[in-house]
Amino acid sequence: MISDFAIAVLGFSAIMLSQSKSKTAKKYAPVVGLISQPFWFYVTWQLAMPGMFILTICYTYAWCVGFHNEWMPQPGMLNHNLKSEYRKVRSWWRFWTR
Repeated sequence: MISDFAIAVLGFSAIMLSQSKSKTAKKYAPVVGLISQPFWFYVTWQLAMPGMFILTICYTYAWCVGFHNEWMPQPGMLNHNLKSEYRKVRSWWRFWTR
């Protein structure tokens, strides 16, 4: 019951944020979407829904891509001191998104 409520509220909020005209609001859509994913995993696993479980993995990947696009620093926005840190984050991200 709590999972159903969380999925409904967080899922709807993430979709509404992603469709907002405000750049600031859009930035938070993947964050809210990622917060909802554990509830999806729990429900689909408990109800033995393998197709939905695989789809949940796909949605999680999509929210991760959105998070990367919105929250990870872009190369043109970095100053010289942060470039080495960005390379570490970027190589880590490439490893997990293959």
